[in-house]
Order: sequence, then C-alpha cells, then structure tokens
Amino acid sequence: MNRQQRVAHMVALVVIGACALAVPALAQDGPEPVGLRGSPGSAADGTGQGRVAGGEAAESDGAAATITKAARDPQLVIWTDALKNYMPSAAHNTMHDEFIVGWTTQQDQWSHDIWARRLRPDGTLLEYFNVANAGGELLVEPEIAYCPPHDEYLIAYTNWYDNSGDRADVQARLVRWDGGWMSSVITITPGVAVHYQPSIAYCGPCDEYVVTYTNYWITAVNTLYAQRISADDGALLGMNLVASGGVWEPGFSSIAFQPAAYGGDGGYLIAYRVITGSSVGKFSYKMAQTDLSDVTSNPALDLSSLTLPCATPRVAAGQTGFLAAWWEETGGGTFRVRARRISAEGVALGPPEGIAVSGEYATNPTWYFKLGVTYAYPGLYLVLWEHRTPGGIVEIHGIFVSEDADTTVGDEAVLSGTGTNMAAPAAICSPMSDCLFACEWWNTQTNSWDIAGDIALLVVIFEDGFEFGGTTAWSATVP
Repeated sequence: MNRQQRVAHMVALVVIGACALAVPALAQDGPEPVGLRGSPGSAADGTGQGRVAGGEAAESDGAAATITKAARDPQLVIWTDALKNYMPSAAHNTMHDEFIVGWTTQQDQWSHDIWARRLRPDGTLLEYFNVANAGGELLVEPEIAYCPPHDEYLIAYTNWYDNSGDRADVQARLVRWDGGWMSSVITITPGVAVHYQPSIAYCGPCDEYVVTYTNYWITAVNTLYAQRISADDGALLGMNLVASGGVWEPGFSSIAFQPAAYGGDGGYLIAYRVITGSSVGKFSYKMAQTDLSDVTSNPALDLSSLTLPCATPRVAAGQTGFLAAWWEETGGGTFRVRARRISAEGVALGPPEGIAVSGEYATNPTWYFKLGVTYAYPGLYLVLWEHRTPGGIVEIHGIFVSEDADTTVGDEAVLSGTGTNMAAPAAICSPMSDCLFACEWWNTQTNSWDIAGDIALLVVIFEDGFEFGGTTAWSATVP
C-alpha cells in the first residue's frame, strides 16, 4: 500500500440525483489511458472491473455502505422528444472516461430504430447519433460493450423483420467511441428463425466479444447460442450451442467475462432462464472458456433452487467472481429480487435459493422485470430494479450487495422517481466508481417515454479534511 493510500482513510460519497451513496474508499490516481486504434499505447485489460489505476486493487476499510433515501425526478434527461423511447443500455469508456447510453426510438407504428448518446461523469450531455434504422422494421433490445484497445463499442440489437414477429435476427455494429465511424451491419445469427435478446461481454485477453442470444425454431423449441466476434474487424468467429430445448426451454440470457476464471486464463459465465410451462421454471448457468469450446458439454448448474423465475437474470463480474440477480415470484402472489454470488471458477456460493435483495412486493413491478447489476466499488455490487408503489407509480430502487459475503449492505432505497413512472434500469460504473444508471421515464411534459437517469459522482474526504472530487455532492468524513 503506497503512502497516498495509507493517509487517505476516508469515505467516498456519491450522488445519484439527490441520493447519496456512502461507500468506503481509498485514494485513486487518474484512469490509465489506452492507445488509439492502430497506434502504440497501453491497453487496458478490458475487464471493466473497479481497480485502482496501475493495477493495484483498492481495499475497503470496512465502513458500511448506505443509500440515503431522498428521491426525486431524474436529474439527467438523456433524451427527450415527442416519440416513445425505451429499453436503455449503458457502457463506460475507460480511455475517455465517459459513458454511452443506447436505446430504441419508435418512429411510427412499424419503424423502431437504435440511438446512442455520450455523456461525461459530471452529467454533461455530448453527441447523440443514430446507430441503426430500417424502415418498417422493429430494432430493439440494444446492448453495448466497450473494447479499450480499439476504442470502440459493439452495439447489438434484435431486428424483427417487417415487425411481423415470425422472423428476427441479432445484428450489431462496431462504433467508434465518438460515433464518427461505424462498421456495416453485422448479422450475427444464421438461418431463418427467430433470434432475439442479445447479451454482450468483451474479453480483453482475446480482443473479442461474445454475444449470447435465444434461438426459436418453427418447431417451437428454444435453444441458446453464443457467438464470438473479432473486436478488430467484426468478423464472426466460432459459434457454439449453450443449451438446447426439450423438456426445459432455455432463453433470456446474460453473460459476463471474468479474467480470474479458469485458473487465470479467463472465462465467461452465462446465466439464463429455463421453463417448462407458463409458471414452472428455474434459472441456470454455465461456465465457458474464452474459445467457448467447453460450453456445450459443461453442465447446466442451478442458479437458484426456486422454481418461479421471472424474465431475464442479470450478471456482473467483480474482482473475485460474479453476482447474478433475478426476479422471482414467491408463490403467494408477491415478488422480490434475489441474488447469488458465484466464484470465478463457477461455484455457486451461499444459500441455494440465493439471498433476498429487495423487499417482498404485493404488486408486479412492471412488464419488464428488468434489473441493473454492476460492480460499483471493490467489495460491492450495486443492484437496481423497478418497484411499483401501492399507488401504481413505478420507481427505481437499489441496494449494495457484498462481494465477500451473502448479504446486502445498507438499506433498500428509492434512487429516483416520485410522481412519474420509471422503468427498465441499466447500470454501469467506471473503474473510478462513478456510476451511471439510465431508465425509461414517463415525461408528463411530452406525454411520452423518454430516456433519463442520474450519475453518481465520487467525492473523497481525507483525514486532514482535504476534499477531492465533485464539490457539489454530499460528503462526510470518517469519524
């Protein structure tokens, strides 16, 4: 531990709108830059993990993390117009220390297209640009992953051709960090079928992406596939079956890359839902080597012992493993969010049913059951979800989950939203622990759905009282 870290025993406080998140922190230098495409320079490892620049992991001083309940309408309107904008996703760019948010805009009854916008950690809105459009086709479910060596994103989405519902492909484009260049559209999925619901992870050591998706055949059997894609030129590499249908129908997947997996060679965790009928199902997961050579033969393991899953699980990689979170129906007509830690080698930890992350709600959260899961700070994940109040308003709630123990940290709290609906949260944190969450927001001024959210700004308080970071944020010193 260097001198700066020894002196800087402190608390980091971040603000999401008016919501203060207090987490233990240590001093950190500026983010390490990475080289531009085709030029010399240092390359980040591409893992997206919260690490102190220079590679030394930050340590926790054991102070409890809390989220102060002080919600209000979103402090950051990322995009607004008279059209319907929905289903955001987000990523962080380590080279330029900025975020990107992608979403779908409904242009008319049949045409839905993909847009994106850059923004800084201080909330400054930067350029926006169209990623993909096709008249009369439904382009939805954008997912984004960042590649540091090339300073580009892969933005994938589902294209429902002719908006008919009987044929769809997962497509993608490589996008330069500023949106100034994009590759041609890459059709990831082969054959004539319904391919949908992409999830992306970037592997730094491999310099490639993996996209998982659900494949629905005319025979009414679901299968789950994973496709490797070169980050250099977008070329399709190996494609592998993850799980096949039959008695248990797999689908609705989420993938994360963990450099510590497979003894340090790196590997993926793929979590997904399997279901036998309208209400009976479970969540499963598989581990996969970076070349996906073992994913088909690897056993499908139970993410939870419970059998009333809702929609898609979400996974994120930390420093020592993964966290998976999901919605479940309790069987008594109520709903709650659960989570479970998984080691880097794929061993599920803690109670077999997972731990309760949220309270137990008597009302269905929304039509999405969407979650935001991200690694927020060394030792802590942040989980966000939709919560429908008894009055029918949908808010975004959140809580910290420990990386080292089967417990939440702090209290469940309202992050944003009072009086207007918010839904479909997406969350991402930078290696410096600045966190963005984006969501759908019902804008009463336009009477339409817009994309909104908030950014959590890190503030550092040193023992000698010196303050570093966003001066407008809430702050407090360690007693």
